[in-house]
Amino acid sequence: MMLLSSIVAFRRLEVSYEEAAACLGATGLKRFIYIVLPLIGPGITSGILLTFVLSFNEFITAFLLAGPTGILTAPVKVFDDISHAGMLGFVAAEASILQIISLTIIFVYLKIVGTRYLKGTVFF
Repeated sequence: MMLLSSIVAFRRLEVSYEEAAACLGATGLKRFIYIVLPLIGPGITSGILLTFVLSFNEFITAFLLAGPTGILTAPVKVFDDISHAGMLGFVAAEASILQIISLTIIFVYLKIVGTRYLKGTVFF
């Protein structure tokens, strides 16, 4: 979700604003801070909020549905390992592997489907 909203924000970014600032003598850092960041900020902020809410809800749902059966989903397993063993190497490896799997799925989706549906405001 973060990647999709960021792509939309970057696609809607008008290059002419940055070029105008460069013509008026703004350095690269000033152009980024005062021109680019405010224009892409809403897209990145919405991506951060969507990602946080989805991750938080996924963990809560998995935690509540796990019950006493002993079957743990990946987020609950990572939480269980952190709460019992602390932040050790294998816990960080579990979390890293989960992130790599998620990113791989997103990149494969974007490679297959592409970004043709991300025109700027409508996803469909």
